[in-house]
Amino acid sequence: MADITMCSGKNCPLKRNCKRFTATPSEHQYYSSEPPYDWERKICKMFWNTNTDEIYNQLKEITKIKD
Repeated sequence: MADITMCSGKNCPLKRNCKRFTATPSEHQYYSSEPPYDWERKICKMFWNTNTDEIYNQLKEITKIKD
C-alpha cells in the first residue's frame, strides 16, 4: 500500500490496531523514521484505526440518499 506512510510500530502500544502498521507494504513503501506515538500524552496523531474504513462505509450507506 504505497499511498500511505507506514510505521515500524517499534514499542507502540497501538500498533496491532493501526493500519499504518498492519497494512501490507508495497515494493517501494515509505515508513516514518520514528514511531509517532507520544508516550507523555499517550496518543498518536498518525493513528489510523483498522476499523476506520468499515465505519466510513457504513456511514456512507446509512446516509445514502434514496431515489
